[in-house]
Amino acid sequence: MMPTLAISAILEDGNMKFKQDIVKTLISELSFYPVGSFVLLNTGEIGEVIRIHKSIPTKPVIKLIYNEKLSMTPQIEVDLSIRSEYSIKNSIAVRELLGKEIKWL
Repeated sequence: MMPTLAISAILEDGNMKFKQDIVKTLISELSFYPVGSFVLLNTGEIGEVIRIHKSIPTKPVIKLIYNEKLSMTPQIEVDLSIRSEYSIKNSIAVRELLGKEIKWL
């Protein structure tokens, strides 16, 4: 299960199955987008999460890898906590990328 789905499930069921303070602590220590995970941005670009902001875990720093045409792009770091024109649309499992020509895996 992708981290985003797991955390979402905990949040949805949290009030019934878990103590609220435990859920808050868990969410503050984990991230929706762990370092090393891949994400699809609203621009169509694909990037790798390289840093997490503890205070804003939903807006990590991303290293852009592929542009919207799935061509390799210069690996630029984008801090989503600063660059509001970027947002994460989805997490991407590595197996979803394996069907594409990926030179860095």
